[in-house]
Amino acid sequence: MIRVYNSRVLLYKNRVAKTSSVWSFDITGTQWPPVTRTGVGVNFNTPSYIFIDFGDGTGVHRYDTKVVGSLHGVTFSTGAATATTYAAYVYQDGRPSTYRRTVRYIIPEQLKVQTLSLGSALALVSQVLRINFSELIGLINLTLVSTLLQGLDDTFLYSRSISYVSFNSAFGTDTKYDGRIPEEMLINKSYTDFTWRAPLGGKSFNLNNMDKIPLVAGTLTSLDLAVCSIADTNGSDGSLPANWNQLTKLTSFNLPQNLWTVPPPVINQIPSITFLSIGSTSLTSWGDLSNLVNLTSWTMYQGVNLPTALPAYFLNFKVIKSVNFSNFSKYSTGGYPSSNPAKLDALIASIYDFYNVNVAKSGATSLPFRAVTWQFGTSGSSDVPTGVYQQPAGYNAGISNGNPASSKEILWLLVNQYACNVVYATS
Repeated sequence: MIRVYNSRVLLYKNRVAKTSSVWSFDITGTQWPPVTRTGVGVNFNTPSYIFIDFGDGTGVHRYDTKVVGSLHGVTFSTGAATATTYAAYVYQDGRPSTYRRTVRYIIPEQLKVQTLSLGSALALVSQVLRINFSELIGLINLTLVSTLLQGLDDTFLYSRSISYVSFNSAFGTDTKYDGRIPEEMLINKSYTDFTWRAPLGGKSFNLNNMDKIPLVAGTLTSLDLAVCSIADTNGSDGSLPANWNQLTKLTSFNLPQNLWTVPPPVINQIPSITFLSIGSTSLTSWGDLSNLVNLTSWTMYQGVNLPTALPAYFLNFKVIKSVNFSNFSKYSTGGYPSSNPAKLDALIASIYDFYNVNVAKSGATSLPFRAVTWQFGTSGSSDVPTGVYQQPAGYNAGISNGNPASSKEILWLLVNQYACNVVYATS
């Protein structure tokens, strides 16, 4: 049997079996992970196993990995087991849901760990993450979501193996991560994907270290700074650091729900971008994105304060294949209009004017602006385009659009004349 694990040495029949990594998490609740909370997901590069002490006096339990895509992992659901997860561990010791206990993960083959995700179960108790990242020399992907940690092992800051970092509401207030990205996270790193979703706005860029992100410009292809409260002016600086024009390998840029009134000018200096999401109720101008000639996917949802005319620079997006204008006229949070179908109709009319003049009515789907997916929202959350979805009077396939009399007739044309896909609310 396993007799010792806190010292990181496991004994099996009085012989040293393996030197293991031990991770400790303080929680409350009547099961692991607690109901409505996400727990811990650990994936290995080859089949493996872990032991868990659930903190209820029942000892340690062995869990073999399940196949998760190309990896092998141990993750618990909040309910029944699935092909890739184990069923929630329900406590039988009669303790109340407020009882605080410590769950310990014992990882004998820690060198094989490739991805680690930690969720909101850790936010139930204020704690510092007790994982020694220096032991996880093969870790590639680290994800923290709604953990509200008070800190984590500083060896993480110096890890060079990690290429994918995603921190979403990962830290509480009054920590070194509150309102700033520690510079050590960016020095001598080779991130390909970097996500930070927590307030950074209101501070100059040398204080929140946003101006240090180009330190990973040589490898960074995906950057996500959604809901970071970044505004047109931040401290003594503008909307985004000017040196972000050095992010020459960036292809995916996710920036929705910030506080800009106009898209930051530096975005237009990164022509490598193929995916851009920047929708926000605060936007009042389309800005200038004319240099983004490689853009294939563009999201400007929640545009309740944007003009209804499609910007002139849209003509430069000749390889675009997906446009998302969901909640363009209806967004019932924060005092914005709960419904404005006329605004949606005006936008759709502008799109039609563009297509009628600039887009081939027949031909390959690879031709500019043909076969684009247009998203205008879903039922209940967005306004319904007016009219009847039908062929316009005078329509002639490949030759003439006829005379569309409503937004839904325009949408019919986008589908049938221009091979597009349209998604819109029907009720």
